[in-house]
Amino acid sequence: MAALTASPATLSASVRVMGAGFTPPVVRHCGQQPETASVSLTIGGGFAGVATLAVVGSASWITLPTPAEASDGVAVTIGIDASDLTGGQYADVIRATKDGFDSIDVPIGVLVVPGGGKPGKPPR
Repeated sequence: MAALTASPATLSASVRVMGAGFTPPVVRHCGQQPETASVSLTIGGGFAGVATLAVVGSASWITLPTPAEASDGVAVTIGIDASDLTGGQYADVIRATKDGFDSIDVPIGVLVVPGGGKPGKPPR
């Protein structure tokens, strides 16, 4: 069976809550709130149609595209909303599936930095 691929293989972001002005290179802010960010994910493997995306651990801070699908080789935007999170590291997995292909799990992590703190390296 053919395998799905993901680029990048892991997703990570740093988000500052209750403070603005921090945008690491892997994150671009979406909207007006500094508590939100987005990352891009591309699923490949030479499939026709779409692969289905799901959050394995049901993390409420991850927002998948609507519908939660990805076309072969086309980047989709994964949203991160840290507005209900406290400072710390959070992680989950996005799973892509397609009939006739081995699924792929893509780890996603976010480092939430309270306002005034210095951001560190996001979890992987």
